[in-house]
Amino acid sequence: MTFECALKRWLCRLGNPEPDRVVVVDVRGLAVGLAVGGYGAGSAIFGPLSSKVLIPAYGWRSTFMILGGVFFVMTLIGAFLLKNPPTGYRPVGWTPSITTAKSASQGLSPAQLLRTPNFYFLWMAYALGTSAGLMVISQLVPFARSQGIPFYCLKAVSDTASEVLPDFSRYTDTQGQLQLAALLAHVAIRPRYWPGLARMGKNGKKGAHAMASALGPLVGERG
Repeated sequence: MTFECALKRWLCRLGNPEPDRVVVVDVRGLAVGLAVGGYGAGSAIFGPLSSKVLIPAYGWRSTFMILGGVFFVMTLIGAFLLKNPPTGYRPVGWTPSITTAKSASQGLSPAQLLRTPNFYFLWMAYALGTSAGLMVISQLVPFARSQGIPFYCLKAVSDTASEVLPDFSRYTDTQGQLQLAALLAHVAIRPRYWPGLARMGKNGKKGAHAMASALGPLVGERG
């Protein structure tokens, strides 16, 4: 099961390791570690394949379509490989520790959390990780220029400050995903938002076409 979860993640570069953590109960750390390793492994495989083989041969539009089809098939295969265990399933010879069971069932208040050393270790690890990421981002433009790679920044705006639109942040979850059903229910009984949303949809389509037209020559699209 651990191998199946890791293979699915490595090939498809799927983002959420939570199914692996739930299904693999005896070696969760190993399962999640192998699954998250798919981020780098997937980029190492499909990055060079796209830039050196597919894009020069077929162009960036066709490359995205090819990769989309490949990822779709791989995701379906991974979905069929991953099965929920039966209720009460326990691996042979595995018994959950009492400490793990207690820690999983008890929560900590903010004051209690601040008194645990693990909080500060985790905070330091997070701070170092984000600092490293920001430092890498800050060097992208200088590195591209040093290698003779042109660097561009493009932005398409589909709404103006004068438009009457709902507050989209109220309907966005912590992962940045728009909760469309809740947003539509909110908008459906507030006609004042309808004209602005309609104009934003039309302008968004125009902006997407303008962005594609601008990006095509920059990435050397063929055909």
